[in-house]
Amino acid sequence: MSDMPGTVNLRAYRGDKWLQQFRFLIGDQPVDFSTATLAAEARSGKGTFALVVAPAQIIGFLNLGLPPESLPWGTYDYDLEVTLDGETTTWVRGRLFIERDVTNELPVGGVSSALS
Repeated sequence: MSDMPGTVNLRAYRGDKWLQQFRFLIGDQPVDFSTATLAAEARSGKGTFALVVAPAQIIGFLNLGLPPESLPWGTYDYDLEVTLDGETTTWVRGRLFIERDVTNELPVGGVSSALS
């Protein structure tokens, strides 16, 4: 595990459904996350926000997503931690760029500003 954490910069469009999938192997074997505790956060001057992280349906894959209320647009530092067998390790880190939506811009609270 000496190659961890890996650095992956990500880009998402605010207000749109977004998912990033990661594949993890130890040697040539997929990692089984079924008993793992997973956590991910994004942090900037706007605050710290929990990201959604869960095992995918295929062993060795994790899905990372934005919270339902989205995030304010801007640049964040993020990381993804995995706790397996009582040991917590940061597996991925990087920058998360949330781009500002133009047509249906969401205010900070996540409610549409479009007229009804």
